[in-house]
Amino acid sequence: MNTTIALDSTELNQTKDELEKLIREFVAIENELLSRGRVERNFTAGLATFLSSHYKNGDIIVDAFYNRHGMLSKKIGNKLIEADIVIHQQGIDDNNLVIIELETNNHPERDDIWKLEEMTQTFYGYQYKLGLYFAVGVGNRAGEILSLEWYKNGKIIKEEK
Repeated sequence: MNTTIALDSTELNQTKDELEKLIREFVAIENELLSRGRVERNFTAGLATFLSSHYKNGDIIVDAFYNRHGMLSKKIGNKLIEADIVIHQQGIDDNNLVIIELETNNHPERDDIWKLEEMTQTFYGYQYKLGLYFAVGVGNRAGEILSLEWYKNGKIIKEEK
């Protein structure tokens, strides 16, 4: 069934809170893996699987290393792109809920922020409701969450205290 999911600000905040809680839980579980050093692809695949088991909503699924846009590859301009993790309904841009870019690195390079900025805007057609940049420490900083930044409409969401 192709029903568009519209999220109001309360539902967006609930989604953010739920995902942050699950990410913190997963980081604690995978501390041993993170202590081994940069393990981004293993960590990403594991996180996507973990989120899949907790985040189910009809046709909404979690995909890791996702680069499809319908039958085509995702592109911004002429550049092919791949998202680390997406929470979405495949093939339905109206139901692109969250795109996640992450790093397992003690000195994050933040080199994929542009994807979150671009893919949470409407003019590329992807229309992700939220973007999350997430960095977690490795080695002697294993399990330390270095960054959790949310994006909406191409801009970072400033947390109000």
